[in-house]
Amino acid sequence: SRVKMGVVFAISSQVIASGCTAFGYAIQKQAHDLAKESGVSVVKQCRWYFGLLTMFFGLPLSYVSLVFADQTLLSTLAPVSIIFSLMIGKYMLKEDVYLKHYVS
Repeated sequence: SRVKMGVVFAISSQVIASGCTAFGYAIQKQAHDLAKESGVSVVKQCRWYFGLLTMFFGLPLSYVSLVFADQTLLSTLAPVSIIFSLMIGKYMLKEDVYLKHYVS
């Protein structure tokens, strides 16, 4: 009912927040890599600001989820952020990911 919907919303928003934060970090890393290659300052790149805004969207969403569910429930979702970072690093940033990264 109402309590269950709140918990579902909290879990969903926590997962979305983890994805937004990981995606925002990846976009900012791309901007830093481009800055190294081109010599253009990172603060002059729209990509860096987009990554910052993506992170700023995700972080408050994570705090809002705490209103609807206990922190003990939501803290168990912390590995989701690590999994998002692993997948985004592999596919978006073309980083090498080895078996030890998946296992740990």
